[in-house]
Amino acid sequence: MSAVILRTALEDIGFKAKSFTGGEAGIVTDDHFHEALPLMNLTAHQVKTRLEPLAKAKGIPVVTGFIACTQDGVTTTLGRGSSDYTATILARR
Repeated sequence: MSAVILRTALEDIGFKAKSFTGGEAGIVTDDHFHEALPLMNLTAHQVKTRLEPLAKAKGIPVVTGFIACTQDGVTTTLGRGSSDYTATILARR
C-alpha cells in the first residue's frame, strides 16, 4: 500500500510515477518462500527491461521491498532486512 500512496503523492505534485511490487519490477528468485534468493542475472535483465523505459521517460519507479516472484510468477519474499536488499538489487541494474 505504501508504494501506491507514495506514487499518488508524487503524481499529485507533478511527477510521473509508477508503483511496482518487486516481482513486477523484475526481481526473480528461487522458490524458498521467506528466504528467497534473487536469481541475479535474470533479475538484472528483467529490472532493466521493465524500469528503463519509465526512467527514460523521466518517470519515477516506486518499488516495494521484500516481495519478489519465482520464474513461474509465484510470489516470494526475501526475508528480514530485504527492503534494503531490494533497493541494492535495483541500484545494481
